[in-house]
Amino acid sequence: MLHFSIVSCFFLATFTAALLLSFVTVSTCIQTDIAFVDLIDQQVISKEQAKAASLALSSRHFEKHGAKWPSVSFSSAVRSASLDVTLSDNTAHGYRYAHSVVLMAMANDMAMKTTVPLFVQSLNNMTSSVGNEGTVQKHVGSRIMSNHLVLICSSSSAFQACHNLGLAERCVEDLDMALGNKSLPFHTIGFNMIGFAKIKYILNTISLGHDVIFMDTDVVVFQNFIPYILGIGADIAALVEKCRVVDDRLDYSRRAVKDMPLFNIGVTYFRSSSPGVTRCVHSWLFDMRMEVRDRPRVWDQDVFKKVMFHCTKDFQLRLHTLSPRRFFSYCHKPCGCSYSDQDVLTKIDKYVRPSKSSMGGTCNTSAVRGWLLSHFPCAGEAENKALLMEKFSSMFQTAGL
Repeated sequence: MLHFSIVSCFFLATFTAALLLSFVTVSTCIQTDIAFVDLIDQQVISKEQAKAASLALSSRHFEKHGAKWPSVSFSSAVRSASLDVTLSDNTAHGYRYAHSVVLMAMANDMAMKTTVPLFVQSLNNMTSSVGNEGTVQKHVGSRIMSNHLVLICSSSSAFQACHNLGLAERCVEDLDMALGNKSLPFHTIGFNMIGFAKIKYILNTISLGHDVIFMDTDVVVFQNFIPYILGIGADIAALVEKCRVVDDRLDYSRRAVKDMPLFNIGVTYFRSSSPGVTRCVHSWLFDMRMEVRDRPRVWDQDVFKKVMFHCTKDFQLRLHTLSPRRFFSYCHKPCGCSYSDQDVLTKIDKYVRPSKSSMGGTCNTSAVRGWLLSHFPCAGEAENKALLMEKFSSMFQTAGL
């Protein structure tokens, strides 16, 4: 009996010590994770800090089975925002297809104070009515476009600000993003961690059966872009980084890698009906997860091109560009990328000079009228992006649309 008691006490003491150690370990991990958040906007940190911070912060988006599954609030927001559209016979797919489309973006506190109000207001100015334009035949309901936006917020204050903008049940709080409350300069830890969150949301949205148009919040919408995006027949589509003659109805998965454009993923489209799309997005996230272990500044945009070139080819998916003539990018400053229809036939994939502005700093009215939206990468920090968003909104209004 004494022997049993001694053994029992030994195991109890061992178990208690292990339990206390586990609490200390968990507490230490939480404190360490919080400490890493302080590094997200720092441009100069050591390689060791960058590696440890990137691994810890990216791990927030994963469980042992893979990417975290959607929360109840996320799934509810997606259902609330979905726009049902029926596509008429399409030359790319050859059959009628019913889309359920969701617009999606994410923001931290700084974005909520600067770019997001302008982004949401531009969506408020548009309706989701698509009529018989292009290949889109009809849709169920006609609401302002912001009613189809799910905005994912990285803090409780950003979540409240989202509600103040009127997005209500389409606001989702996800503290796993850990994006702080400042601008995130290019290739800081926070900038690169955005990609893990973004791909997780895309994967979960298409897994729920909805097409997703994922957008940065440094975007001003001028015209309803949904008919255009659905009408080009893409399974996956993205903006282009440089001013280049592209054919937006061309399937780049059928071309050589040297002919692939540099994609910009500030606006991307993913069609949910094909299992191959889900597989490609999963591979995109998996590649990021593998690379961050040794490459802390892994960038979702770089990995997108690498993965999508091979994956879309293997799964026979259509990979398209969004026309730089219709989607203005501030990387194509001062006045965007302009070329003729004849150039598409004779100068495909050739780089061209961005259009020049007038003496007053405005852009050609006919080019401006063709823009569906404007995107402001290559424009510095959030405050400056907001100023440019206001300037180009005024320019579009002056153009008479």
